[in-house]
Amino acid sequence: MLSGYIFDAARFATCHWYERHTSLFVEAILGNTYCEVFEGKPPHRKMISPPPTKWCFNFAKHAIKCIDNNVEWHPIYLCIDYFVSALPFAMDERYRNRIKFLQLLELVTIRLAEGTLSGRLLTFACELKSKEQDILKAWEIGEQKLAAMGKES
Repeated sequence: MLSGYIFDAARFATCHWYERHTSLFVEAILGNTYCEVFEGKPPHRKMISPPPTKWCFNFAKHAIKCIDNNVEWHPIYLCIDYFVSALPFAMDERYRNRIKFLQLLELVTIRLAEGTLSGRLLTFACELKSKEQDILKAWEIGEQKLAAMGKES
């Protein structure tokens, strides 16, 4: 539900308070780092943090749309670090295989080379480009976790 607040920007775009609210939300609630939160003690320990796979899928999908459509500002521009930190935990294969992070990185490279981006969109693209190796490494960690889980079953 809370992620919808970030990804459903078109619904709130005309509200003068939306940018400030989403900035506060990202800073105070979402943060820069995904972490798994558990409750209870073994053997009844249960993860209560939401799995991030669908969130990562939506981030990449919206980032591509923003860059393709020259969107000046979107709340995802505040969430790059969270995206990178969540990728290794994006284990739900229903969405993991649909996360178009390579397409996103390729688009960023092309659009930066064209020199047509400006403002906050340019800053977003530059930040993504600067985190390219971190994104690739985070994805690979997730792949290794999935492979290890496959061997255990």
